[in-house]
Order: sequence, then C-alpha cells, then structure tokens
Amino acid sequence: MIIRPLKGCSGKLSACDTAYINWRYGALRIAAFLNESGVRTRKGNAWHPASIRHILINPTYCGILRSGESYSQVLPQLQIIDSPTYSHAQEIMKQRRKHYIGEKPILNIRADALLSGFVHCGHCGSKLTLTTSGKAYVKEYGEKGQKKRIRYVCYGKTRKQTNCDGQTGYTSHILDGKVSGIILIRARYPSSDTIDL
Repeated sequence: MIIRPLKGCSGKLSACDTAYINWRYGALRIAAFLNESGVRTRKGNAWHPASIRHILINPTYCGILRSGESYSQVLPQLQIIDSPTYSHAQEIMKQRRKHYIGEKPILNIRADALLSGFVHCGHCGSKLTLTTSGKAYVKEYGEKGQKKRIRYVCYGKTRKQTNCDGQTGYTSHILDGKVSGIILIRARYPSSDTIDL
C-alpha cells in the first residue's frame, strides 16, 4: 500500500498551526478566519471548528501513522507539519484546558488588532503597543456616533527609550491585512518562495 499526503493540503494545515501557535487563535476563530478569507476544505466546503481540532491533534500530519495505541516512527515522506510545531500545538492545547495547573498561555480570543502582543518594531526592537483614538460624528438621523481608530505604536520611540529611526505608528488594519495576506498565500500556494507585499 502506498500512502501519499493529499495535494494542496499542506498550506492550509500550516495556516491552522500558525494561527493556533503564533496568534493564539482557538479552533472556532481559525475556522471563521479561513471561511471569511475564502479558503475552503479539500471538498470545497466551509471549515468547521471540529475539523480544525482534528487537524491540530492528528499525528498523521507530522508523519506518524497510528493504529489503536500503536504509533509508527516519523515518516518524512508523509510529514506536512514538522515535529516541533506539532509538539508546541499539543502543549498549548494542554495548557488551555480548564483544569490545567500551571502557567496559562496568552490567549487571543478577542482583540482589537490581529497582532496585539506579538509584534515588535523592525527598527529598534521595541514592542508595538496598541493605541486607540476616536472621532465623533453625527449620523443620518441626528444620532451621535464615534469612529474608532486603532494603531500600533513603537513603545521605545513614544517613551523616548530608544533612538528609533522608524515611524512612530502603523495603522492596525493595514498591517493586519498584510500579515493575513501572507498567511492566505501560504495556505493557497505552499511552494511559493517569495511573497510581494
């Protein structure tokens, strides 16, 4: 019997692990992100959180075949997710359990910006923190509203702690959009070596 990984799957599986490990997204949010971005399953269907959980816990994707309680050695020809990434995902999943005793991981369940807490200034290395501002306006029927503006700002530059020569702030939806675009390109074209922003 010859077993081969399914074509076109590796990028989608990598996207799931990236969102889970680096962004701290849960299965529900990963499924919503893929569906909203137009990425579909191999059969062309929408993603379901249960499918995402299956991907995250299934050792087959890191090249290990399972039969009952028996596990094979890692088979490189079947490996889609590398072993350290798989192990990291399992550890985060263990830490997220309700009755886990120990230090809990950072969870990105709800955030105003995709990269909140995970991005640093490319010029000085300081953390980029979120700042918000609002602008009041009057709606069509006289009701007052407020437009919310969210930006990442270089903490080192704004606090004058570093000699940062980069810009002070970055509009969140623009930066988030670029990162989301990279993830989606990797999901659709996993063999692509270069990505133009």
